[in-house]
Amino acid sequence: MKLFYTLTIFAIANLSYAQIKKATTNDGKVVILNDNGTWNYSDEKDNNLACDLKNDLVKPIPRLRKHVSAETEVDENKIKFINRSGGTNSGNGMFTLCVDGIKMKYRQMGTVYTKLGGSDF
Repeated sequence: MKLFYTLTIFAIANLSYAQIKKATTNDGKVVILNDNGTWNYSDEKDNNLACDLKNDLVKPIPRLRKHVSAETEVDENKIKFINRSGGTNSGNGMFTLCVDGIKMKYRQMGTVYTKLGGSDF
């Protein structure tokens, strides 16, 4: 009987350990991480990073739109402004954009715009 309980505990521990692990890239793609160290893209997207806007929700900043277009190689018409906190006149601000259906955040420090969520180096 002890052997049965021991095997049952090991079986349950093994099942809980072998769960699929998922990660999300900066551009919203979902990656499945396998136990053997390999990975592959999933067909789903992270809904927290997805967006679908026809128009800007706040007043756009042409200079930031050009910067994001050059950095992401996305047409300026596909970049929509969702949210804005500070920025432009104060020299510091945070911006949430919808870039070709993917939500991205940028920070303004003086005259420089930096994408948030990725490595700065």
